[in-house]
Amino acid sequence: MNSKTKHILLLLLAAVLMTTPAYGKKVKNIIFLIGDGMGLTQMYAGMTKNGGHLNLEQCQYVGLSKTYSADSYITDSAAGGTALACGVKTNNGMLGMTPDSAAVKSILHIAEENGKATGIVVACSVTHATPAAFVAHQPSRSMDKEIAEDYLKTDIDVFIGGGRKFFEKKKRNLTSELKEKNYQVVTEMSDLQNIHSGKVAGL
Repeated sequence: MNSKTKHILLLLLAAVLMTTPAYGKKVKNIIFLIGDGMGLTQMYAGMTKNGGHLNLEQCQYVGLSKTYSADSYITDSAAGGTALACGVKTNNGMLGMTPDSAAVKSILHIAEENGKATGIVVACSVTHATPAAFVAHQPSRSMDKEIAEDYLKTDIDVFIGGGRKFFEKKKRNLTSELKEKNYQVVTEMSDLQNIHSGKVAGL
């Protein structure tokens, strides 16, 4: 196990310990919420607009992460997402890779290797840079079709968001391949609401 993997596992352990109630109940799930493009300034602006309060204030523990990229003081979603997902800095535009294009595991990959259920739910395309950082290893965030293919290389249990067109290419229909891997592929919210178990790809 390399130092980067150990670092990510330590972060996960810390998250579990910090969210464990004082009376000793075990944590069942960890949900990693990301406000894309959101920092302290945006949070304070929201708090000001909302009369001085946000639900974020109910969190018992708060941490800060420096997500500036390896090649720029101002990060983009790809490098920022990779920092959050993989614990390493990379160049703007790169996903799940170091600046020299070496693939790195994300916390999603590590969770899968340890038999944990995983999922991604987004209000954008599932191939967008931020969610893609947890799944893909690509040199450019604009490679939506290749990022879609990377979903087939994981064992993710649930992923829901936009981007269906990137999974329905003429030469390779990824939705058919998802079904072959026992995913329930749905395109309507009404169909999604009727699923209560099994793997799901909502596109």
